[in-house]
Amino acid sequence: MLWVYNFGVHNCNNGDGYMNIWHEGVAARGSSEVCSCLFKIIRNNTKRSPNLVLFSDGCVGQNKNKTVITFLQYLVENNFYRRIDHYFLYRGLTFLPNDRDFGLIEKRKKLTKATLVSDYVIMIEGSRMSQPFVVNTIQTEDILDFKAVAERCMTKSTLKSNSGEKISLNDIHWFSYGQSDETNATYTSSITVDHGGEVWCRYSHNEMEAWKKVKIFKRGVTSISPPTAKYSGPVPIKTAKYQDLMKLCDKGLLNEETKQFYQALTHGNETRATDADDVDDNTVMDYDY
Repeated sequence: MLWVYNFGVHNCNNGDGYMNIWHEGVAARGSSEVCSCLFKIIRNNTKRSPNLVLFSDGCVGQNKNKTVITFLQYLVENNFYRRIDHYFLYRGLTFLPNDRDFGLIEKRKKLTKATLVSDYVIMIEGSRMSQPFVVNTIQTEDILDFKAVAERCMTKSTLKSNSGEKISLNDIHWFSYGQSDETNATYTSSITVDHGGEVWCRYSHNEMEAWKKVKIFKRGVTSISPPTAKYSGPVPIKTAKYQDLMKLCDKGLLNEETKQFYQALTHGNETRATDADDVDDNTVMDYDY
């Protein structure tokens, strides 16, 4: 069957849930797609506060990588936010409200037969009756190539702090962009520091831990360049998958609308380029803010 992806964002301030849905013929599923969905929600929010706090799991392919670092730095540079703090959960010890959101969707899915993206949209909208999810149907043109921006602007070598310490992305649990609170040597007071050209990070959520201060730009680069579209048109699915879908159509297992949708899919690119950070064994992604 055709993969359908759902990227969920939960607003911890008011409980709103945003679901961003697309199928594999629209876009792949990697860090650029994650950043593009977040960017669309942020741009549509006209009541932004000056500071943004994000919580996510530590999936390297989608959340904890140089593409997301570049994207969040881009938001600060372009005055979307003055300060951004991005926290990563401790594995096995914490969970996101998104888990509850997706649980409601899975419960509804058991009572619903969905074959088209539009079916999934209706299903998701009806999954939470008291405060319905806002569902955005993602189009190919919505996806911006933030990964290419990261490759142009950000150092390709292992990240190092200003003191020369190597930074392990896998172990980081807190990134801070734009501004951060820095405690003095006696831990008696703190000051807010602007650090536009640096990303500060910690291996824990402990405010007493000293920041690792990292210059992320390549030599000669002073700012993040604007992103361009990742795709020039629909993303072809593999011929083998297309043929499997056509067999379903021939067997009369699908209604006419679904058959026409599958038949119209672009296909035939056997060397389809996918991001190294794309993963194909799940169909849901989550973020809290």
